[in-house]
Parts: sequence; C-alpha cells; structure tokens
Amino acid sequence: MTTAAIILCPRLPLSGLCQSIHNLIIPLRLKDILTAPSIFSKDSRIGLSITRSLISDVIKRLYTASVDFIFRDSNYYPKILNIYYLNINQTKFW
Repeated sequence: MTTAAIILCPRLPLSGLCQSIHNLIIPLRLKDILTAPSIFSKDSRIGLSITRSLISDVIKRLYTASVDFIFRDSNYYPKILNIYYLNINQTKFW
C-alpha cells in the first residue's frame, strides 16, 4: 500500500506528466504540497489528518508495544483520511 496525495496542477499539459518536462531548476518542495488548497484549506481536515497520522507513525516506531497495547481494541489510531479512491490499474513497464 502506498499513501499518496494528488495535487491538481492547471498548467499541466493534457498529455500528462512526462519525464521530459521535469525541470531541475524548479525544486518540488514539501511546503508546496502541504499548502495545496485541497490539503490546506480551512474547511478541510485533511492537513490535520496527515499531520496526526505521520506523528502517530513516528511514535509507534519508537514505542511499538505500548502503542499496540493502547489501541489494541480500538479503531481510534490516527489514519490519513481518504479523499478519493483511484481505480486499480496495472502499471505497464517497458
């Protein structure tokens, strides 16, 4: 399983994202992703959900037995909210 965020980019060509349009001069910054409107907007709980989940995962790596004990019979362990489900497609590889 992979956690992913899809960021809408109105300047992306209709042909999609291609390796040839990657520009090494313009770095992809975490700040740009975390401040995207779908994650950062005031009416969205997604940003808070991501933060809680990432912090919880770090704590769980350090104190696995304790976290497992506390959340053993509970569904309250912080998880990242699902925004949209993507169709499962086999990736073609050449």
